[in-house]
Amino acid sequence: MKSQTQPYRIAVFTPHIDGEYFGKILSTISVEAQTRGSQLTIIQTQINHPHDEPNEHPVFIDQCDACIVILDGIGSSTAQLIAQTGKPVVSIGHVQPDIDCHSILIDNTGGMKEAVLHLIDHGHREIVFVAFTHQQDQMERFQAYKEALAERGIPYNPKLVCYVSDNLQGEERRPYLCSWRVVFTLPLSQPVQTVMPSDSYPPGMNIMQELAENWRS
Repeated sequence: MKSQTQPYRIAVFTPHIDGEYFGKILSTISVEAQTRGSQLTIIQTQINHPHDEPNEHPVFIDQCDACIVILDGIGSSTAQLIAQTGKPVVSIGHVQPDIDCHSILIDNTGGMKEAVLHLIDHGHREIVFVAFTHQQDQMERFQAYKEALAERGIPYNPKLVCYVSDNLQGEERRPYLCSWRVVFTLPLSQPVQTVMPSDSYPPGMNIMQELAENWRS
């Protein structure tokens, strides 16, 4: 039986521990855990996310009281081991296919569709979609992007879609982004009317300024 003086121990399995997305989630979890007197242990399960498979070593499962999984932070075998313990699990940003647990998800479909329809209703027709579509939330947003175009009778143009190898912004996107007037790059981090920036940019790269100068020219 758990001692009343022993803190509630939560294990967080995450592909990454820094950056705009993972950093904000982890810092928020940490604050909430401290507020409630809980002990937090964060386990990074990938080195080169999103290209790596999660590490399948079941670290800290026996020592924790509950688990939080961010995106695809665990693999199938680890998920099954956690399920066998009967400990509560919460998944963030991902539906875990191998374990019955609660998931915290955003309305990717509704949010993206509303944004695209807003741009179309303001007269925009050539709307570029730039994303790493192997991630669950981005696939949902991509489908909503196409549904919004169809709803307004605009044919889907695959030439306006830029598939990238990860979900971070890089120098190789610069010429493509600056050649269009309306661009979606994902994940969405700020609700900007015509451009939605990605998680991060290389040092010295100001894509927002470059886009603005390109549009004025």
